[in-house]
Amino acid sequence: MVILVILFAASVTSVGCGDDSAPVDSGTADSGATDSGADLDSGTDLDSGADDSAVAMDSGSTDGDTPDSAADAATDGAADASLPNSTVVSKLLPSDGAASDFFGWSIAIDGDTVIVGSHFHDGQAGAAYVFVRSGDTWTEEARLQPADSAAQDYFGNSVALHGDTAIIGAPGDDTGGASAGSAYVFVRSGTTWSQQSKLSASDPRTLNRFGFAVAISGDTALVGAFANDNNGAAYTFERTGTSWSAASKLVHDGPTNGRFGIAVALDGDTAIVGASAARRAYIYSRGATSWDQVTTLQSATAASREGNSVDIEGDTAIVGSPAETNTNGSRAGAAYVYVRSGATWPEEQQLLGDEATGGDNFGSAVALAGERAVVGAVGNDTVADNAGAAYLLERTGTTWTTTTTLTASDGTASAFYGFSASFSGNFMAIGASGADAAYIVPLGSL
Repeated sequence: MVILVILFAASVTSVGCGDDSAPVDSGTADSGATDSGADLDSGTDLDSGADDSAVAMDSGSTDGDTPDSAADAATDGAADASLPNSTVVSKLLPSDGAASDFFGWSIAIDGDTVIVGSHFHDGQAGAAYVFVRSGDTWTEEARLQPADSAAQDYFGNSVALHGDTAIIGAPGDDTGGASAGSAYVFVRSGTTWSQQSKLSASDPRTLNRFGFAVAISGDTALVGAFANDNNGAAYTFERTGTSWSAASKLVHDGPTNGRFGIAVALDGDTAIVGASAARRAYIYSRGATSWDQVTTLQSATAASREGNSVDIEGDTAIVGSPAETNTNGSRAGAAYVYVRSGATWPEEQQLLGDEATGGDNFGSAVALAGERAVVGAVGNDTVADNAGAAYLLERTGTTWTTTTTLTASDGTASAFYGFSASFSGNFMAIGASGADAAYIVPLGSL
């Protein structure tokens, strides 16, 4: 196993899995319409469940060295001889960022494009930033905000990307009721991004939090609303031409107040929805006219906050359980891999992280790409208290092994590196929301 400390000589402008990203559950243990909204207003808590004390996630400090413009920030990533095969690592910063914008709260990468959510930007109206790659250089292409942006919309709480289409959640939007939530679709033509549609729940309610999680695959979008009717829901939408229409509302057969919809992921005709308070995730399959629940994913330990993060690719699903107490310690965290076999999804392996210890919250973010997975551990203290880390794991046959542990050499206390993560091809995108930064790591040379 390689321990990789991310080093860089110059900041480079700026998830998931390439088509989705699921932010850490930042709410209180009680969900639903009775929720006060603290889960969005604070932006600082990793909810570890009613039976565990919450892990405080303060925003941390940043050096305030944000670039005056995208051009100032766009410099080549420096190859460092201490990294395997001179890996080039890019640090991503927004052109107009400010401390405690929580840039990096969500992230998604697809090909040569990455989108980073900053849901506290501009009076908590929020923003999302698009960056594109040319060689080793990532340049800010656009800052996205909706036409009806308003304070405390928390636009950018979730982001997903597929080709030239992005979907961005705004769970604090008041259309249909206070914090009923919405999601926005943007499309790119050339280098210009424009809003294509605004998506809302078919049954909007106050404090639904629709848009807390989003995913996209082709012309299908999936949006989570973890507080819908005190039970949670997820909604699918289909695009025909340039128009989006509501397709299905996904519900579940589990306990109420389960935070169903706190995390979502989508790959073709298969969807996964996390329900962190119910300690599980659900698999759905698209039929001719509807989406049907296929199975429930739950580990033997039914660990605290299992389902807080999810991803799916092909016949493999991964579910984060960042508040799990196990052999690594209290709230060390875990992630579980499930593999489809016919109509069933048996558990393939529990992932723990080789250096994970108590309070690391391993599983705070998860993403898949082929035989690789990345798992965030925002509470990792290797660099500084809660500076965070991310683990790269690879599968050989049916066995997953940690190959690289990534940290940032410039990490600070409460930087929360690994808060969000996404994969695409040979590139991994990692958010450090407490430091208002994100990082791109090329995997081909690791």
